[in-house]
Amino acid sequence: MSQARRAVSVASPLAHSSQTGGPRPGSGRGASTTVLTFLVLLLFVAVNGGLLGYMFLTAPKTPASRPGGLKATNSKGKGAHVGNGSPSAATPTAPVDDAVTSTTPSPSLHRWAHDRTVYPYEDMDDMIRQLIPKKHWKVVGSRDQGGGAGGGMVAANATHASKGAPPAMPVAQSALLEATGCNVQYVPFRPGDDARCIDYLTNTSNWAELVPLPMRFDARTIKFQVRFLQKDLHCVLKVPQRLFPNEAFAEVAAYHADRVLAVNRIPPTGWVCIPEKLILEARDRYGATLETEQEFLKDSKVTNYNDWLKKDLLDYARGQGLVDRTGDGGPCIGASMQLHVADAHHMLDSPLRIPYKAHDASWHQYFDLRNYTSAEPQEGAVLPPDPTVDDDDDDDDVVVPKPPKLGNRSSARAARVPPIARVPFRASLVHIAELNAFDYIIGNDDRSPNKNNFVVGKCTRYCDEDEGKDFGASAEHEGPPTFVHLDQGMAFYGSVHRNPIKKGFVNGSFCVFRAPMLNRLERLAQDDGAGDDERAAFVTQMWERMPRALRRFLPRSELAVCGRRITKLLRLAEDCVGRPFSKYVVAP
Repeated sequence: MSQARRAVSVASPLAHSSQTGGPRPGSGRGASTTVLTFLVLLLFVAVNGGLLGYMFLTAPKTPASRPGGLKATNSKGKGAHVGNGSPSAATPTAPVDDAVTSTTPSPSLHRWAHDRTVYPYEDMDDMIRQLIPKKHWKVVGSRDQGGGAGGGMVAANATHASKGAPPAMPVAQSALLEATGCNVQYVPFRPGDDARCIDYLTNTSNWAELVPLPMRFDARTIKFQVRFLQKDLHCVLKVPQRLFPNEAFAEVAAYHADRVLAVNRIPPTGWVCIPEKLILEARDRYGATLETEQEFLKDSKVTNYNDWLKKDLLDYARGQGLVDRTGDGGPCIGASMQLHVADAHHMLDSPLRIPYKAHDASWHQYFDLRNYTSAEPQEGAVLPPDPTVDDDDDDDDVVVPKPPKLGNRSSARAARVPPIARVPFRASLVHIAELNAFDYIIGNDDRSPNKNNFVVGKCTRYCDEDEGKDFGASAEHEGPPTFVHLDQGMAFYGSVHRNPIKKGFVNGSFCVFRAPMLNRLERLAQDDGAGDDERAAFVTQMWERMPRALRRFLPRSELAVCGRRITKLLRLAEDCVGRPFSKYVVAP
């Protein structure tokens, strides 16, 4: 008998009895036989149903069998700020490169996004295009690339950041870009173009002359300018020196951090070893007549530029082992070289200025959202001023602070809606919020609205001090103004104290972040799985990018400090989106 039939005979008593001469038709036991048959069939169905149910319950579950799919969570188990900007919004399906391979929620599932009912803009540059009147866009009439006098160039520059395509430019600047790889006109920068430009800048055979820069009240360190064989190209060169030993290293490291964090607003910056003979030639040619500040010379206990250069640079470099050798065996000193962009001004001298009181931390209030959760301000709260803008046709328009009028309908709304979402200069506040985050990560405590805060584009006051004047009219920044990050020489010195984010960790007074920055930080906070913060993605990418000369100044352990700050920033953002003002926290 076959295996199949043997199985049937064992499982079914009815089958077995029929093969051994069971009851004959018409016998008195027919009714009982029918009942018995029904009971056996019922038992057979129950047994097989139980087996099928057991197999279904014990089968492994696949993601497809889970209703609702994956949901993004943060390290505290809360819903991340995603989708339409609500903290509880549903999360889009994670892309393949963000797939989860364990049961531990991964921060890479975060999808930070701004609430478009609060911020109806694509990104920060789109905010500028919509909020800054076109009278503050720069148009140089004769260089039209379509659409009227200069209109095509303006349009190209206006969409440069969001579209990513190389904008049109004047013939002279196009030739400069072709010859050197350096674009002095357009911000944000395109990382793919950096390498060729930096190669040109750091090749001393392209230099025509090294020129010392004057000492001024707001520029007290030893610096040089490189004049190139390409006369429309300029560069700022910084050196390690006695009172500011990390300045050159910090500039190069900050540039690499800018690219790793995908901010892309620091000009291309390279590392070069300056032949000492070029430094001595520059001293002999210009040192005797160079502008200096006696107050700062006293700090070095010298009386003139030449003695200052010798003591604070040449002697210091030898004493610290910072003198290297060129290819021909001559002594050289390592330095940072940064492309000098055209048409740069202080932010407060531009259409992107904000109401600001010098030497005062009241501007920190712009990022404090705690006062805007009810119709009336909290007791003791001081609201940032509402602005009024002089709207005549002068280039010297200024934003005048005006106290809010409490008690009427408009002031009640002002108490509910923070400045970050209602004032004309909110694009600048979003920029400063991102710059605060960047400075916090790299440990730069040398920035405020009126210090080391720059814009490229139209100037509105003090334009005779224009930092881009050396480039001439042919290299003006066309289109709307935008932000450029210059002077990071005080970065990586240690902890920050004056950054408003520092207070935010203590009392929750900083709660404004850009979505692109948060999404990037999520990925850079990932470690190697073993909990080693010196192997976090940020540390690894910085280590691979930086010139080897910088590793003495910035070892992995110091970069890990920056990585831990990234983690703290993400936790702060998570806390902010869990509060009543969550829709204002994440900006475009």
